[in-house]
Amino acid sequence: MLYDVLGTGALVTIVGLISQGRTADKLFKCFAKYSAWRIKQMLHEQKLHGYIEYDEEDEHSRIYITNKGFVRFAKKKLKNITALRWDHFWRLICFDIPEKNGSRRKFQYLLKSIGGFKLQKSLYAYPHDCKNEILNMASDLRISSCVDVYIVPNLGRREQEVRKFYLYRQLELN
Repeated sequence: MLYDVLGTGALVTIVGLISQGRTADKLFKCFAKYSAWRIKQMLHEQKLHGYIEYDEEDEHSRIYITNKGFVRFAKKKLKNITALRWDHFWRLICFDIPEKNGSRRKFQYLLKSIGGFKLQKSLYAYPHDCKNEILNMASDLRISSCVDVYIVPNLGRREQEVRKFYLYRQLELN
C-alpha cells in the first residue's frame, strides 16, 4: 500500500517531490507500482487536511504546499531540536528574505510554530540547538543565502523577557 511506503510521512514525501517541481501526473509516475486511485486518495486526504492545494480535476496542475502543510512538514523535520537541558546559549535566527513566493511568511510561520521568540521583525531567539535544522529548512525554501543562525551567551536587555516567555511555555531553562 502507498501508505505503508509513505507512512505518516506522506506530506514529507509530497513536499520533497513538490520542491522538485512535480505535478500530480509526475507524482503518479514516481509511484507507478501503486494504483492511481491510491495516490489520488492520499493527495485528496492531504488536501482535505489543508496541507496541499491543487486542482484534482487536472492531473497536470502543480501541487502547492500550504502554510499549514509547511508547518506540519517543518515540525516533522524539527521535532528533535528541543534538548532536555538548556546549554545557556541562545540561538539568534536572522533573516533578510524578499517577499517573493511567500517564503518570508512561511519562514516566519515556521519559527513561530517551533516556539521562536520574535525579538525584531527579522530576528528570532531560540534556546536550543537548531542551527542545522533551520538552515536545512531555509535550503528547502531556497532562501539559505538569506538566513543566518548565531549562538550568543545572552540577549542583553531582553534576556529576562525571553526567559519568562520560555518559562511560561514550560521549557526547562536552568
